[in-house]
Amino acid sequence: MLQENPYKMRAGLLTCKYKGVLEKFATYRDDRAIVVNLFGMLIDACKEMEGVKNNSICVAFNNYFNDQEAEMDRITTRFTGEVYADYSWTPFDRPVYRVYRLDTMGNFKQEGCTMNEGKAVRQAQTNQEIGLTTSVIEERPDGSRWSLEVKDGAVIGKEAAS
Repeated sequence: MLQENPYKMRAGLLTCKYKGVLEKFATYRDDRAIVVNLFGMLIDACKEMEGVKNNSICVAFNNYFNDQEAEMDRITTRFTGEVYADYSWTPFDRPVYRVYRLDTMGNFKQEGCTMNEGKAVRQAQTNQEIGLTTSVIEERPDGSRWSLEVKDGAVIGKEAAS
């Protein structure tokens, strides 16, 4: 079986995710230009990473990539009113969920894309089962954020998140 380089796949997924967004944002000179520029930088960086075998460099790059993609998502949501949930850009007219896990440096990092509640709870449960400190945040269209307490695959509590 042929195994495609993970950075080629990552670049391809990013291209699919942002193709329509880039077409809309290409002519602007405000924060939307940041999305266009970050996209180009990440695609170029993925090409450079194709031959890298050092695990430390790969982990550092993956963290950087995730942070930049999250920033692109935030800017896109601010200008379009849409969130990338369940593998497509959809109107932000219902709550969305983000799963965060504690990294080795003691910082919470977003894990994967924005998702529906069921997927977020399942991901949090999986993380808990393997011993990762995890947080699930519900973001509502009115701008409020709620921290969900997940135990045994179910939401057992909510409190306002800062």
